[in-house]
Amino acid sequence: MKAYLTRIAALTAMAFMIGACTAEVRYSPAELSQFPQDVQEHIKKKEVALGMTNTQVRYSWGAPAAVKVMTDESGNITEVWTYTTGRILVNRLYFQDGKLIGETSGTSLKKPLAVSNQNQK
Repeated sequence: MKAYLTRIAALTAMAFMIGACTAEVRYSPAELSQFPQDVQEHIKKKEVALGMTNTQVRYSWGAPAAVKVMTDESGNITEVWTYTTGRILVNRLYFQDGKLIGETSGTSLKKPLAVSNQNQK
């Protein structure tokens, strides 16, 4: 019985590792081709970069776990997208006018990075 349980545990662990290594593609080549080459490379590598649009970020990271819309005293609207990995790591992405302006990682809300001067389509 002990050997049987050990085998089941080993097979379960292997199945989990194989599943975790499976590449997940969120786009077709035709969809990806509409973006600039550098953005395509970020998406393929599941990276985000300042200046990317919210659509490009969705292609790269998928849908966020939560979206919060904040308005400051001047009427500027900022979307905060939250991505979680388990209960430990939280990534927050900050968007203004549909463009990524900042990213934070950790477990607490931090101020976004300065607005990038990159002009991407």
